[in-house]
This record gives sequence, structure tokens and C-alpha cells, in this order.
Amino acid sequence: MEAIENKEFFNWDVTQQELDAFGEVRNTTDPDIFIPNKHNAPDIRKPIGFVNDVPCMKVHNTISIVGQQGRGKSSICEAICAKILNPGCDGLGFSFADEIKRVVLFDFERRNDDLYSGWLKTLSRAEMTLESEEISRATFVGMHLVENLERKLEKIRYYISSLRPDVVIIDGATDLVKSINDETETGMAKMFLRKSANEFNLTYIVTIHPNPLGEKPRGWIGSELVRESESVFFIQRESNIHTITTNWAHGKNRNGGTAESRFRYSTEQDCFESVDAKQGSKESISILTNEELNDLFVALIVQSPGMMVNSEKLRERLHLYLKNCPHKIGTSNQAISKHIEKLMELGHLEKRQKGKSVFYYRCLVESDF
Repeated sequence: MEAIENKEFFNWDVTQQELDAFGEVRNTTDPDIFIPNKHNAPDIRKPIGFVNDVPCMKVHNTISIVGQQGRGKSSICEAICAKILNPGCDGLGFSFADEIKRVVLFDFERRNDDLYSGWLKTLSRAEMTLESEEISRATFVGMHLVENLERKLEKIRYYISSLRPDVVIIDGATDLVKSINDETETGMAKMFLRKSANEFNLTYIVTIHPNPLGEKPRGWIGSELVRESESVFFIQRESNIHTITTNWAHGKNRNGGTAESRFRYSTEQDCFESVDAKQGSKESISILTNEELNDLFVALIVQSPGMMVNSEKLRERLHLYLKNCPHKIGTSNQAISKHIEKLMELGHLEKRQKGKSVFYYRCLVESDF
């Protein structure tokens, strides 16, 4: 048999029985090679991450989130961390299997005070305090002072090997290469993600900007991430509604259908919040009670009846008052307008026009007598 006579040409170890089975190889000594046969079926990886119940993550894979600056990429990363800390909180559509317990977020852009603020927002979203024991399951690692690529990768491996997370977030994937258009560095970054995900049994979530004038992820590294990733999301914005979706030009979800979630910024909560797909863009705003409005009026601007204040000054003082309320109340222009309308309904203020300027007149109330 020619295959047996030329056995020396094989670069892996085979047995006579394997050769007799038409070249079927049950085992190989090369750990980087997998040749499927009827004896070596691997364990089936179940989904560990979802967006609005659509599976989009499996262990050993990478998930990419693409979005322009200011579209909420870091906020989504924080919401993911919060959701892992507390499955009952608002994860902006993301959720995870019960076995997902620990996450590490590597941030390459924010300064220490900004990253600390993001960490506190994550704890607040997860309904935890600095005294909660569970907060150690979400670790933020600020790396904006790490100056070269080798040290970055070294530190990523160190914290992963020390903390053993289930999910690792890289907020800024272009920091995994020196040049975003270097083919060799991109290949090394891709293999770093791939091999470390397998070695440490985890899933990567990475963020990246698109090209300035389009949606395509930036550079060679962006193109390779599209090919490498199990799911590729894009953050769209219309009015004040943000949508993260796999349904776009470069999107995909290899192991599920279209995954999509909507969210918007809440001035009342000072963070993004999920919205229903059928919900409009207008923000639902809570305002002070009538009793609180009476206290607000006393503390506000004018101390005697008949005095007037211009609209700009009134709104400025209202914003300051609402911002310092003991409980969270919206401070957007829309929220302030609602409070002014309510003060007028209660008879505290009267709106007057002088030329093109708007003033508010303090009315006589029972407490003035």
C-alpha cells in the first residue's frame, strides 16, 4: 500500500490501524490542528450572551461593537459589566447565562477620574455600593499611560490570568496594534484574541470606531475584526434614540438572527436607559410633587410679590435647584419647562412678555399675608 510505504512523509504520528482506515486520523500531536472525525466530536458551546434574548456570544469568540465617538460605546461596556454584577439591572438589552460571573474591562482612553466615574456609574446601575462584596467581580483597568504595545498585551494577559474573568472587554481595539493599517500587527492582534480566549476560556467584547466618513470599522484591524468576530454590532442614532444592531452593512450574528436593542440618555438618571422598540423618542420626565414645588418656590428667586425675573435667569436657578435635589429629578430643558408650567398652574408664577423678552412675575399667594 503506497500510503504505508510513504509513511515518512507524514508530519504527525499515525498508527497502522489509522492508515488502514483510509487515512483517518483520530489523534494528532499538534495542539493547533483539529481534523474532525467520528471519534473526536468537541463539546458543544452553548450561547453565553444575548441581546434581547437573541443569542450572539459563545465562549472562545470575539464580539465587536462599532460606533462613532459619543454614540455610547463606553456606556454599553459599563452596562454589560453592571448586568454581569446584577442580572436584574438594565443592561441596555444585553444579558448573560447564569455561569457568567466575572468581567474585566480594559480602557485605553479615559483618564483616571473619568474611568473612576464610569466605574461608579456601573455600580449604581447594578444597584450596588462601594461596600457591596460583589463589586470585585467587575474590574476596570485603566491603561492610558501604558506606552508600548508589548507592555499592553503583557498587562492584559497578567490581569486575565490573575482574575480569571468570563468576559473581557477591550474598550478601544485599535490599541492592540501600533498602526491600524499594519497587516502583520493586525494578524498578531487577531491571534492574541483568539488564543487567549481559548487558553483562559473566555469571550472578548471589543469596541472600535468606524472610518470618519462611513460605517466601515477603521483600518486593517477593523476589517479583520469583522471577519474574526462572531457578532458585529453598529450603534445608530436617530433623534435621541440609539440603536445597537447586527443589521447593517458590515454586521453579522454567526449563531443567531438579527440582534438589536434601543436606548436613550435619561437626564433624570444621568445614564442611558433601555427603551421599548415601539416607544417614541420623547423622554418621560418625573417632576416634583406639589408640596415640593411650594418649597421650591419659596427657595427660588424672588422674596417679595410683584417682582419679575427673566426666563433665562429663572431656568438657570431652577436647573441649580433641581440638580441639588436629594432624589434624582430631570434637569433637561424639557424637565425645566415642565416645572415652570406646573408653578404657573399652582398660581405661583405668571408669564409676561416685554417686547421680545419673556419674564415671569411672582404672584401673590396665601403665605404672603
